[in-house]
Amino acid sequence: MSNITEPPLPPPIYPISTETLFSDNPSRDKRNKEELVFKHFKEKGYTEIGYENEPIHELFFHLCFEKFLLKPNWKKWDKNKTIRDYHHLIEHLDYPYDSEKYQNIKTHREWVDKQFCNVPLEWMYSDECIYMNGRSLLFGEGVYYQMFKEEIDDFIDNELPNRDIPLMMKENYEKLKRIREKQPMGLWGGRENTEPLEIIYDNLPLKLVQFIMRKQFENLHRYRNGFMDCWMWNKKDKHLKLVEVKGIDEEILPHQHKWLNIFSDFGVDVSVLRIKF
Repeated sequence: MSNITEPPLPPPIYPISTETLFSDNPSRDKRNKEELVFKHFKEKGYTEIGYENEPIHELFFHLCFEKFLLKPNWKKWDKNKTIRDYHHLIEHLDYPYDSEKYQNIKTHREWVDKQFCNVPLEWMYSDECIYMNGRSLLFGEGVYYQMFKEEIDDFIDNELPNRDIPLMMKENYEKLKRIREKQPMGLWGGRENTEPLEIIYDNLPLKLVQFIMRKQFENLHRYRNGFMDCWMWNKKDKHLKLVEVKGIDEEILPHQHKWLNIFSDFGVDVSVLRIKF
């Protein structure tokens, strides 16, 4: 019987180019290729507005922060029960889990089940847990989203398009500051200068923004990586440019292929630039 293999990746539909960039310190710049690319495009009128996955993390935070703090309707959920009593909350985590420490655990669902099987829902959704980065809310794994899917989907699909985005970003940042006054090590994210995020929001198709936001809620740990290395803005031409930076022989990873193709499908100017020193 032949071995089962993964199907081949679809051919890339985004542009791939190679540039020879000169450096007075190649050993240093090969470790920081992105800075050379920012410098290269600065000569063409572009300025840096983001780096790697950070713009998406911050966009997610500033757009959706008010939906990070929802509390369960305890008439619907038994506060004394655990996630083990609500199997549908972790069914989406049934994909491989690889850890030397927990070699007997095969899926993320099993890991969550074993780690949190005795934690009452009431404690998991207490202020104490929220101030602890929401770890016990299982926010990053998407368990939080499964509990509040209806409210979050309605916000992304119907409310977000009609909001005053600059105002909402600033209000969400102020909410974060108030929380951090009580707990300095609280929730992640937040920046006072939201102008780069407003540029990104205004210049990405709304449907793409909604798709990305939903994926972050579905499973932040799984979908938070793989975005382009260099986010650049040409103020004169009002043009957003996203570039994935690779060496000549460096591999484009599957999750990077996925996001490149998704952005390209939505008509965003994304490309891969292979640098030759």
